[in-house]
Amino acid sequence: MKKMSFLGCIVASLLLQSCGWSPSGESAETPAADTTATVDTTTAGAEVAEYKAFLGTLEQTIASGSKALSKFQDLFSGSLAGSSQADSSFALFYDFHRKLTFKASETMYGGKSDLEDYDFSKDKLYNPANLAKNGMRIEYAEGAPLIYPDYAILKTTAAPLVSASVQDYIAVLITDNKTVPTDDMGIVIDPKTFIDNTVAWDKLIAKYPNHVMCESMEDSYRMYFTNLVFGLDNTPLKEDGKLSASFFEPAYKYLAKAYPASETNKLIAPYYALCKKGDWKKAEAMRLQFVKNDKAFDMGDGTGN
Repeated sequence: MKKMSFLGCIVASLLLQSCGWSPSGESAETPAADTTATVDTTTAGAEVAEYKAFLGTLEQTIASGSKALSKFQDLFSGSLAGSSQADSSFALFYDFHRKLTFKASETMYGGKSDLEDYDFSKDKLYNPANLAKNGMRIEYAEGAPLIYPDYAILKTTAAPLVSASVQDYIAVLITDNKTVPTDDMGIVIDPKTFIDNTVAWDKLIAKYPNHVMCESMEDSYRMYFTNLVFGLDNTPLKEDGKLSASFFEPAYKYLAKAYPASETNKLIAPYYALCKKGDWKKAEAMRLQFVKNDKAFDMGDGTGN
């Protein structure tokens, strides 16, 4: 069973999201999954060790995003393109970039407490063009601007140099990263997009059970699935004692229609049936079983709604 600790920091709320979002939707206190890839650089090859050493020399500044990508391209543009070394080094980049983005957001305020009305387009460091070339962008959590990973740049930089399995991972990552599913303790994307993103991770996990990014994939899926069965304060599972007709019922119906054979639908279908009947005691027991089976995160009290 995976249980996440709460980080009392608004910066962490947006940045320590596996693919870019919080499993609780809360900005001040967010359960954050550890999606650090495990790479044994002692056996992965000289190029992987070199890349890890290079990342260790970089400062925790925005410009290091493009420097890390440039070094990755230098090392793996030749005969090592598509190799396991390239895949392992991508895993190192992903973890480095997440930490880099966190630091950029943390230091953005520079002693200031209010940047809601700040014009970032005129800022030398934080203008959209400079952020984009370093794989970042600005998003807002409860009105507060934060630096957020922008993985679109990977399509033309890292993706051509890694194996087909990591290319598939990057494709799902980029699509998922286009939106921030939760904010202000609620789900802020439509049911269809939410389900599409959930099942995309579901299918990727099924296709590549031993993927170099398997922890990231599993935690990304688990984040979606957790909210799909627990709900959030501002997107509750129940409305007036019945299954929410504004989000969850259409989400469950779309899942059954669009992805009937998916692992997600196999798990949700019996849960949906219980919720629809109003058998909340059995539904709660099923949620707890999801947690025990590591399909959902332990949200603390284990009940959700």
